[in-house]
Amino acid sequence: MRIVNSGYLTAASLALATVVSTPASADFWWDTREGALYFDGVSGNYGVFYFLDENNNRRKEVAIYIDGMGPQYADTHPGVFPGRYGAFWFNYDGDNCETQSTDPDGRVANEWGKMWFTVDQNSDYFTAEVYDCDEQTPSEEFNGTPGT
Repeated sequence: MRIVNSGYLTAASLALATVVSTPASADFWWDTREGALYFDGVSGNYGVFYFLDENNNRRKEVAIYIDGMGPQYADTHPGVFPGRYGAFWFNYDGDNCETQSTDPDGRVANEWGKMWFTVDQNSDYFTAEVYDCDEQTPSEEFNGTPGT
């Protein structure tokens, strides 16, 4: 699974190292090796997250829907509660899966998968196990800390 195309990862890493501005202080994001993972909104029970580009714009080609985080943000909770959350990721520009999948908002992706998103006891760190398409074995893992 490539949450971010390899070129994006390199560009994002270099860009984030030189970025001066950050999302607004009322916004919430996680700092990851893939770049800032930004909370964009709520879709039912899901919290919807996108990665930011070097100008802190949402990169809409990859979305992560984390089940159970929607109500936490809908109540203006400034973070997430500890625990393990099921999630789905969708790369709308990719085509690595044999079948399509539809996100909770009705958009179709040809590259997608599931995730297990685990927030530590203090809500200051997460680990995400990433699965490609309908595979049963994780293809990668990434971590994050709340943005500052």
